[in-house]
Amino acid sequence: MAGFPSELKSQQQICPKCGGSLVIRRSVHGEFWGCVNFNKGCTYTQGINPKKPVDPN
Repeated sequence: MAGFPSELKSQQQICPKCGGSLVIRRSVHGEFWGCVNFNKGCTYTQGINPKKPVDPN
């Protein structure tokens, strides 16, 4: 993914809800970690900075 620091791209993050991998996604509100199993029903997200979780609402 162009534009993201290499330390973020190389971090392996695991979804605590389903065990899938987390990938960096973009929205109008900025970048965030999102579960690869989103299409299978997992809606877990996490802010790029783990101290700032994404508000799911």
